[in-house]
Amino acid sequence: MEWYDKLAEGYDELYAEEQSLKYDAVLKAVGPRRFETVIDLACGTGLFLERLRLICDFVVGVDVSRAMLLKARERFRKAGFPLIRADCSALPLRDGISDGVFSISLLEPGHSNTRKLEEMRRISAPSGVLVGTMFRAGTNQRSMPSKGLDGEIVWLDLSSREVLFLMHRAML
Repeated sequence: MEWYDKLAEGYDELYAEEQSLKYDAVLKAVGPRRFETVIDLACGTGLFLERLRLICDFVVGVDVSRAMLLKARERFRKAGFPLIRADCSALPLRDGISDGVFSISLLEPGHSNTRKLEEMRRISAPSGVLVGTMFRAGTNQRSMPSKGLDGEIVWLDLSSREVLFLMHRAML
């Protein structure tokens, strides 16, 4: 959290281009689907929120970093997106609230993903879609380290460092 708070001021200048490529890949993977409610986990400065609002009726951003959320708030002062400061391992959202849960650059290899993935599933409606990226552990391994999240998953290579996943909750 402290690292992201320090990084917030220059985040867009450092990572906007790289993140934009991921957002393009995610939107392409989702296709023409329209969503009612989308949750953007680890929304950072809100770069992806702008694109998400084009494919959904209501978007919520969640991030653990106060400084990142302040940057997102500045960006969307007039749009009024709800922004929530929370750890993605313990989301203050009710079960089944969203038909689209997105997590770009949130998940890393290891057991720390288990709780985050369980939370993604919990807040997703039964017909919901879970989409995100996962950093690689130096191998080409593609697996969800969480019980109950081993169903049909579409994997797309983004780079040597990261893969994109898409799954329908109904398949889980």
